[in-house]
Amino acid sequence: MEASIPPFEKEICYILSTTSVFNQPNLAVAMRLRNISLLFIVNSCNAANWCLDSSCSSKPGLAEGIKGGIGEATDLANNAIAVMTAHADDQWVRKMAKYILGTDDFDGKFSRARGTFAAVMGYQKVPLPFQPQDPAWTSSERNVDLEVYCDDARIFKRTPDSVLSMDAALPNKVMGPSGRDLLTRCYEPNFIPGSGVEASKAITRTSNTFDLGGYRAEKKINPNVQRQNYEAPQPNVACVMDICTWFSAAAAVSGWPIVNAERVEACKTDEFKAKLSNGLTPVDGLKTFGTTMLHELTHTIQGGTLVDIDVLPPGIDSCYNWICIGGLKNERNADSIAMLGLAMKLWSLKHYADDDGSIYPIP
Repeated sequence: MEASIPPFEKEICYILSTTSVFNQPNLAVAMRLRNISLLFIVNSCNAANWCLDSSCSSKPGLAEGIKGGIGEATDLANNAIAVMTAHADDQWVRKMAKYILGTDDFDGKFSRARGTFAAVMGYQKVPLPFQPQDPAWTSSERNVDLEVYCDDARIFKRTPDSVLSMDAALPNKVMGPSGRDLLTRCYEPNFIPGSGVEASKAITRTSNTFDLGGYRAEKKINPNVQRQNYEAPQPNVACVMDICTWFSAAAAVSGWPIVNAERVEACKTDEFKAKLSNGLTPVDGLKTFGTTMLHELTHTIQGGTLVDIDVLPPGIDSCYNWICIGGLKNERNADSIAMLGLAMKLWSLKHYADDDGSIYPIP
């Protein structure tokens, strides 16, 4: 189904699509527009859609909470673009951006990060009123679109005795034992956060298929081979996001909070700081379900297929929080973009985060 675009905006879309400067796969040109309203129209011309599986209606308020979280993710992206376009030279914007992105090739990284926000902004704020199995969805889905699930009922063994599994949502891909175990932990109903057992908040996979054999053969003779060279797009198969049970339950218990002035003030208190552990900082405490959705949307084809970088500085096992991303300084790391979006929202609320993750009012 085509995204609903007002008649005036459709006319603008036609003009842009027939103007060579805009008729490019990269949105970098559009990102340089000073008119933010026009940028919104550019993105709406080819908006990416998403839908919720029926499993996300299994608990009261779950579907609405997810809708709100993805809506907040696109709002954070919109805000980041606005701030990074109109206030790129502001000292506090640059301070936080340089902490996250580094000073080497800063302008290039800043532009590419802004381009990622533009890509995420291409998602509709609300889902289409279909489920993944509905003909109205399957007849028009694209690989830039997204299906959101809240259980793993669609996963089945490739054959009764096989260690390999299949995902009905990604019919051209095989799931190995480690991938299946990851989903099993994601939907473990008795998982306890902080128990020391690792579990994802959400898992997002593209529909691209991967030639593992070809990649391994090439890697033997070319250690610098790029993984994406062995990926093949599936144009009519959407990306898939699984929202883990414990994470959505925690968001529901806390009332599905959003990043706002009240939350900023709460994260500045001594009482809040005293509860932090495992190297977390006050700015990490600002994270919401929506900031995680921003992280996940960057993993999609529409969002730029960002990664969770695993080549990390010595002594760091994973890179999901303020201190780590400050050491990593890589705009291709999904959580770096999520934290940059959070930092730009913080600036909009007249605050900034210092290098140690403390939050202060902008003087």
